[in-house]
Amino acid sequence: MTGRVTVFLEANPEGRARLLELLRADAEGSPAEPGNVCFRVGQDILDPDRFVICENWESREALHEHFKHEYARAAKSAFDDPQLIAGFDTWFAGEDA
Repeated sequence: MTGRVTVFLEANPEGRARLLELLRADAEGSPAEPGNVCFRVGQDILDPDRFVICENWESREALHEHFKHEYARAAKSAFDDPQLIAGFDTWFAGEDA
């Protein structure tokens, strides 16, 4: 499987600075991981509370290994914290998505 994960999210304005720290750490660490093809985080130029995360992995196993890293677990935990993220939508695409 090669697979893409795209996440559209809206930050809680009060938690945006902390969310940016978590996303930055994930974006800095992920490209060095085995199996990572691409990892990008973008912020909307018209609405600073809106972000998109675009990931591309060589395999499902590589994606699972990604979440063994502390920076990835910390970023993932933000999705369960309404003080950081007001809402999100995740899209998967790939050979066996």
